[in-house]
Amino acid sequence: MSRVNLRLPPATLMKGIVLGAFLLFASGASSGPAALDRLGVESTGTIRVLADCCAFRGDSLASLVEVYIQTFLDGITFVTTADGTVGAELGYDAFLAGPGGRTDIRRWTMPVRLGAGEDVVRPGLSLYDRLDLAVKPGVYDLELEIRDLNGEHRARVALPIAAPELSAPGAKLSDVQLARSITRSTDGEDLWVKSGYRVLPNPSRKYGEAQPVLHCYSEAYGLRSAGEGGEFCTVLYEVEDVEGRNVYRKGPFLIRRAGESAVLVGDIEVGHLSPGYYRLVVSMEDTAAQACVTGPRSSTVFVRAENVPANPPQGLSAAESTAAEVELRFAASPAEVREFRDLNPIGRALFLERFWARKDPDTSTPENEARTALHARIASAQKTLGEVGRAGVDTDRGRIFITHGTPTDVTRLTGDRTCMDHEIWTYQKEREYEFVFFDETGAGVYRLIHSNYPGEINRPEWAEIVCEQQRF
Repeated sequence: MSRVNLRLPPATLMKGIVLGAFLLFASGASSGPAALDRLGVESTGTIRVLADCCAFRGDSLASLVEVYIQTFLDGITFVTTADGTVGAELGYDAFLAGPGGRTDIRRWTMPVRLGAGEDVVRPGLSLYDRLDLAVKPGVYDLELEIRDLNGEHRARVALPIAAPELSAPGAKLSDVQLARSITRSTDGEDLWVKSGYRVLPNPSRKYGEAQPVLHCYSEAYGLRSAGEGGEFCTVLYEVEDVEGRNVYRKGPFLIRRAGESAVLVGDIEVGHLSPGYYRLVVSMEDTAAQACVTGPRSSTVFVRAENVPANPPQGLSAAESTAAEVELRFAASPAEVREFRDLNPIGRALFLERFWARKDPDTSTPENEARTALHARIASAQKTLGEVGRAGVDTDRGRIFITHGTPTDVTRLTGDRTCMDHEIWTYQKEREYEFVFFDETGAGVYRLIHSNYPGEINRPEWAEIVCEQQRF
């Protein structure tokens, strides 16, 4: 859902449903406000786990509760396999207690493959997972038991869940999910993609100088049928301190609605706030109904903390893994590509970090010039060297361009009844290399027929072949 950045006069906007989140710890703040009902929770035991949840509308009989689980890898037992890969395995058991008693709802395992080398295990690494629960409106207690399957480490999480009624008639707002980042995505295979956004959760609810932007996601339901002027909703974000004083305001602005629903995505600068607990207030006005969505205060709060570490590498999404394989195709050996494919998402992220650190030509600069140059060549090939049914990176000319860069000279020869269209690319390196491509079918699909570069197809008689396979 696209957001339209139109400014509105603030005078007419009433306060709507309150959504947000508080972080669990704030250096300099001794305790949180007594009015808060619930924060995210941390585990007991020898494995550190953070958990949080948000409720959204499900079907007519249930609410959809998303449970976000962050498991830190510090201290768990890693083993080295025969191929040198460092890995671990975690087991999860989930139980839900509610009006109908206690139910065993899911058991699953999570393999961890970080790649080879002693430096792959580092402090602060964590895995993220999500557990979806379809429950009737009500109050529940979720219990998670986490086991180190290669060792004796254990953890337990007790997370209270309040599932509101979101399917009844009338305008309502979901819980607000606090996130580490929110980006546009339509990758249907990605666990974190919903309503056109990739929302990476922040179960800690902690922000600071290294993470100064609070990203938030929520949904509105039951909006009035759009009439004149009803295509948009008005949204305002406010931050309050523990005394209820407004310390930051963003908006109001308009977002486009989709029928009777809307997606609210915000980013709030909180790095300037003093350490302590705060509440994020999200207000929405249904302009079609000329009324504000109202509701009880949610127990969603966040903390501005000191010394919040920057996010460690997170697991790659399916789309990110695909993009990484494209760049590795031109920068890595076949063995390294196979190693990358064998890793799980967080292992792939760590692999890329180490791989490109080795390729960085100037470590005194924040930019990796080698990777930047490769990305530029890939983008150029995709734009200019695509052929019928093939992306630029998958063509012979695209491969040579990405691997070797811009040719020193290009000779293009238009065919006739005696010869086919062909191109000769010349590179002046330690010696002169040439690559000859010809359009074998006349459809604009150029195939590499000859090169004097080591490892490429070598046909000194290429001119005879190009002119033998003439078109009539």
